[in-house]
Amino acid sequence: MSGYLLSVNGVLFKAGVSCMEFSAGDVCAYPMTDIDGSYASGTEVTLGAFPDHDAYKSLWEGTDTGIDNIATVRMDQDREVDLSGQPN
Repeated sequence: MSGYLLSVNGVLFKAGVSCMEFSAGDVCAYPMTDIDGSYASGTEVTLGAFPDHDAYKSLWEGTDTGIDNIATVRMDQDREVDLSGQPN
């Protein structure tokens, strides 16, 4: 592995996967990981939350920025992001 790993709610983003399904909706990452499932040092990853219910607001922890359903993380180490939601 040549870079850093990104996980959301304890689940690693895997190589070739841009979105993951959770119980309350999907989380997508751009760009996708490298072929080994990691991100190169310094890569800024944009995360998008797509809740199953429009009435939910995304709450991010462990990100560099987080506004509503969009957050960013700079991959300068392995990163663990927590995402939860609350009714608007």
